[in-house]
Amino acid sequence: MSSLDKALEYYVANPWLCWGVVPFVAINIGQWTPILTLDWAINKSWAAPYLIEYGGASRKPRLELLEKVREKISLSRQYKEALWNSFGPSAIINAILGIWFLPFLMGKPTKPCPTLTEFVVSMVLMEYIDDFALYCFHSLEHYKFWHWHQYHHSFTTPSAVSTIVIGEIDIAIQGFIPILIACMSVRAHPILYAAHGFMRALESAVNHAGLDSPIIRAFLLKTYLPFGTSPAFHDCHHRYSNYGKGAKNLGEQFWIWDWMFGTLATANIGSTAQEKNQAVEAQQVQTAQDTVKAE
Repeated sequence: MSSLDKALEYYVANPWLCWGVVPFVAINIGQWTPILTLDWAINKSWAAPYLIEYGGASRKPRLELLEKVREKISLSRQYKEALWNSFGPSAIINAILGIWFLPFLMGKPTKPCPTLTEFVVSMVLMEYIDDFALYCFHSLEHYKFWHWHQYHHSFTTPSAVSTIVIGEIDIAIQGFIPILIACMSVRAHPILYAAHGFMRALESAVNHAGLDSPIIRAFLLKTYLPFGTSPAFHDCHHRYSNYGKGAKNLGEQFWIWDWMFGTLATANIGSTAQEKNQAVEAQQVQTAQDTVKAE
């Protein structure tokens, strides 16, 4: 037996590691890596083509709108609240509860590591199940329990850190419970549980970052799956659905749920300067081709 096999066997046999410490660390790495990098990048001149903006002469630039939000909720306060939510008592209690209850909910691992096929299939299934559960709970908050979710919608122009500037009940409803439902649905191996938590946290932070580019999308699992959304989809939700009943774009990773249940809105979704330039260039090429044909 190799050293890796021994390490994996020890890992799955230790609930403190496989259901508690490692998932806790994985989720925070998935969350804080894009928060720190994208919150830093958004103010750089080279990032300007990738800022999600909204058209119209009366629209203000995103960075100006972001400053307006930070006048109400300062950036230092946002980071303090985000750190509290990530590493404070509630986060630690949730991790400890996972150590106690997840072995019963998921079942004892039958092998040290899932096969590659099991890993890929389960990750894809969990991505869809998680987002459908999030859609349901997110809808419930908007339609019945808006007071739980209203504070998070103070960020009409969100940034990566605002992902976790959110009430503790809201975190459980939109974060922990959908992840738990997804993992229980596939009887997730501990490695899958940590991997899905990492990916879900990463995607959520990117969805709030206000940036969109092929490089950013390359790191997101939903990019490679049918019905996947761009970061602009959830950004549009923050901009135009800051109220309870009647909110649109309630899914985060996939638009299919909104389409199925009549909450899809595409008319006001923002775009980046790069996308606008590409659209203009495509129109110019089409016009030139039409002119040649006419001649």
